[in-house]
Amino acid sequence: MFNRLFNRAKSIELVDFLQAVYHNQKDPYLTLGINPERLQKATFEQLLDNPGDIADGVNKVQMDFSRTYFSYFRDLVIKTYDDGMVRWMFYENINDPNIVMKIFNEIKKELGGGMIHDEKFSTFDQLNKVKALSMGNYNSANDEILHLWQSSKITAMLNYQLEPLGRLVLSFNFYPEKEKSTKVREKGTLIGMMKNDLRLLLLDAEISAIPTEEKGRIKFIDYSYRLNPLELNVFDRVDIRLFSESKFMDEEQHTNITYWSTRAIEIEEVIVLVDQLAKVYGADNHNDKELKPHEIDMIENGESWTGRSWDFNDNHQLIDYHDESQNYLYNLRLDFQPEDRGLKISVIFYHKMLGFHLKHFC
Repeated sequence: MFNRLFNRAKSIELVDFLQAVYHNQKDPYLTLGINPERLQKATFEQLLDNPGDIADGVNKVQMDFSRTYFSYFRDLVIKTYDDGMVRWMFYENINDPNIVMKIFNEIKKELGGGMIHDEKFSTFDQLNKVKALSMGNYNSANDEILHLWQSSKITAMLNYQLEPLGRLVLSFNFYPEKEKSTKVREKGTLIGMMKNDLRLLLLDAEISAIPTEEKGRIKFIDYSYRLNPLELNVFDRVDIRLFSESKFMDEEQHTNITYWSTRAIEIEEVIVLVDQLAKVYGADNHNDKELKPHEIDMIENGESWTGRSWDFNDNHQLIDYHDESQNYLYNLRLDFQPEDRGLKISVIFYHKMLGFHLKHFC
């Protein structure tokens, strides 16, 4: 009896699917009443016909073109990736802007405002763009429309596409649970990779020194310096934030630092940089190491990239925030923000990293 019910796809409204799957993390197969074994599967040859998918790590593709989902979408494609992520994509060519906006408003009502990438895409809030695209009219690649909603385990996306023109895609990325590595990082710190001693650099003349006051007193001073030689063959600037009016650095003086570059960075340099950091620090907070193909695309396209981030405890392990006995040591982050100095490495509590490095690696 159960198998007969499970094999019969359920008719379910979009709002009910969002509540069950996005909010309550229910299994999408069970929610829709789909037997995954009865879905059409792409052959090995079909997988090879999509080199982009192969490069992204797609190892399985399932399809269903036998029904209509949420009263709107007649095509379903499910892609499984090497890292365990599963992407569900519901497709339909829609030339009625009222239907497009109805779908968007249903999602927005259930999931909230979400996020937009206004530097690259238009938004569904621009009704004139939706109407134009529904009639097959657009002026540039930026007229493609995209909106995102994210939680810790799922990313939902609604995309009104230019290629193929007028196709509306509702997709959901389901991310696997990632366990942090508890391994002690014993290969050093960022300091051992650098050529310029920041303690000595502070003795030189800075490019700028900008104080920030709080309640009539200086809270910190931001110093900016040129770097010669370049650090990691990439960075020619360093910003040093000293939480003191005294211009010196030691293991006790609260200090944050940021390395960045005044020149454009090539993607090959970013790939090498990520590999260098992963060689010393291992997998980051999200169990990521080398760059993934979609990250390379983001950086090449000038999009914001959250990068890699490591939070350490006193033992130089990734900190477990559920363990109140652990003490925070420092955070190291590599990211790319086009509106904030581009590619950069930043360290929160650099002075603690300095103390740890001097004690254990010198």
